[in-house]
Amino acid sequence: MFKPRFTKPVLAALTVAAGATVCRAVDPEDIFVFRWANLLFKPQLRSSATYTDNLFSGNNDVVSPEHRIYRPQVDDLIWQVSPRLRVQYGQTVGNFLVFDFSHDEFLYADHNYANGGQDQLNFRSQLQRGKFTLASADGIHFLNSYQGGVQSAGLKPLKRTEIVLDHRLSFDVSEKTDVYGLFDFDSYDFAKELPLYDQNTWMLSLGSTFKPSPKFGFFAEGKYGQTTVTPNSNLPPGPRQDIYGGFVGIRGDFTPKLSGTAKLGYEVREFASGGPIENGKSTAFAKSAPAVAASLVYAFAPKTGVNLTYNHSTGASFQLAAQGYEYDQLNMSVGQALGSRGVWSVSAGAGASVGRFDAVHAVNQSGMVTAIYPKRTDIFFSPSARIHFKPRSWLTATLSYEFDHFDSDGVQIQGSDPAGVRQVYLIDYNNHRFMLQVAIGY
Repeated sequence: MFKPRFTKPVLAALTVAAGATVCRAVDPEDIFVFRWANLLFKPQLRSSATYTDNLFSGNNDVVSPEHRIYRPQVDDLIWQVSPRLRVQYGQTVGNFLVFDFSHDEFLYADHNYANGGQDQLNFRSQLQRGKFTLASADGIHFLNSYQGGVQSAGLKPLKRTEIVLDHRLSFDVSEKTDVYGLFDFDSYDFAKELPLYDQNTWMLSLGSTFKPSPKFGFFAEGKYGQTTVTPNSNLPPGPRQDIYGGFVGIRGDFTPKLSGTAKLGYEVREFASGGPIENGKSTAFAKSAPAVAASLVYAFAPKTGVNLTYNHSTGASFQLAAQGYEYDQLNMSVGQALGSRGVWSVSAGAGASVGRFDAVHAVNQSGMVTAIYPKRTDIFFSPSARIHFKPRSWLTATLSYEFDHFDSDGVQIQGSDPAGVRQVYLIDYNNHRFMLQVAIGY
């Protein structure tokens, strides 16, 4: 079970923070916000307890011919302590810099071999000079937590490093017209022993916006980029992928209650090899599909808000070289403040995704077909509900429930470990999670 030495500091911090104003007449900002010159330092502490009934994203009905369960369904109680720090320059409008650091320490009640931590660093900035605006959102995440679905590592946490770069440089040609360039980069680097493909994708986009109104504008953009995959474990190498396409769209305030961005276009993902076999060799092939993206916010009422995001695009598999897929991803959330003081609020949401994976031809060194991976469809669905209690601007408690459902066309077995035991990754599963979290700080 959870070690008592972690509960006492957390409870003590809650007691001191809650009683600071009464006992010592100290402004909470004197404790949770530090100023030095033009910089703000905002420390925060989060502590949570999460119960899950399926830690490994397993399924007791998926068994070997010898009736051995490949990945059992087990429950556990996970304690998490997360100190955080924000360093901020400016007020997040105009010119500003924001740096966020967080550390998550996990403690598993029944699977203490998985105890450990992970770190995340995020940086956001905006610089305006005359008609130029440079905005960026970058992050590097050293993660070590359990994952389900197509990235599952089975009975141990998935150790990985993720890097995300998002930069936008725009130039105001006139009050109604601008031109802009986008640079996006994302990287997924998994532990070397895992039979998953590392991926690096960079993308360059050029576009222009016409604003018939100060509140919204129409835009058109074109893009080109590349994805490279690097095998881990004993996986074969994978081909480079070229990505290109274009969009038209609209962004801004569409009505007094509705705002966001919506765009429609077409995308082509071209693989250097892995296509149909011709003359004993694998040829290049392309995966093309309509591309749609939308991110909308609807202020239904003064205390009620709705958020909706949708994305339809192409991607590259983490499991098989030269396998592309087309996917739909939809997320929706609703928030409702309760009462006149804003102390209580509730929120609910749901995420759903469908990935349609292409068939893959595996070719040996002599150019002959050795295996064919059939088409498959993966479905993921995750509804959630939360109750928020915020008696002070620096103190928040949240009780939440989340449910995950993953369904694939079938069990996929990939190779075997050093002991010769076959490894299974795509397993249908359900996962219920209950979490209580307390956060102190601004």
